[in-house]
Amino acid sequence: MWYVLLYMATLYAIRACHHVLGSPDAFSPYFHDKYVSHLWLVRCHGVTASLTLLLGPWLLSGWMRRCWPHLHRRLGKLYFAALIPAVAGGLVLSLMAFGGVWPRTALSLLSLGWGWTAWQACQAVRNGHIDQHQAWMLRHYSLTLAAVSLRIQSALYCGLGADFPSIYGYLAWLSWVPNLLLAEILIRWQCRSQGNPRR
Repeated sequence: MWYVLLYMATLYAIRACHHVLGSPDAFSPYFHDKYVSHLWLVRCHGVTASLTLLLGPWLLSGWMRRCWPHLHRRLGKLYFAALIPAVAGGLVLSLMAFGGVWPRTALSLLSLGWGWTAWQACQAVRNGHIDQHQAWMLRHYSLTLAAVSLRIQSALYCGLGADFPSIYGYLAWLSWVPNLLLAEILIRWQCRSQGNPRR
């Protein structure tokens, strides 16, 4: 499963960087005007968010935590340094998202949740609560993966003949709410299996 996660995260991180740093002519017509008007913000958010997507699987790797703890901590610092502009840019862009209030609300909550879960993870590790740190990072990275979920779901539904403007509002929610629920289920399962009632 970890290799699948690494493959998907790496693939979409590279594609996202190539997309936002490439010619604006390649932007979707639904987003083109907004992206061109805020090109520096789109590129800053795209590159830094792609870096978090790329680093996430390595930080979640138990093998790296055990065998290379110093590298884990250094990559973690890099991750959170990239996350600050990624969250800020994502929040600003979400407030002018395509489709009106429904997707704007979903993407704004996603950005806020993305930042808040990261803050909780930082606080936990600073206080020496490693189990809680790992749980919060799992929640957090499930939100990071919203970028992947959104693109997979968009391709799937549009491939089945759905009209993108009519489904985008739903996809904005479906890209992250199921991810977070699955992360919570996994955390609770781990708690029960390890005899730890709270994380």
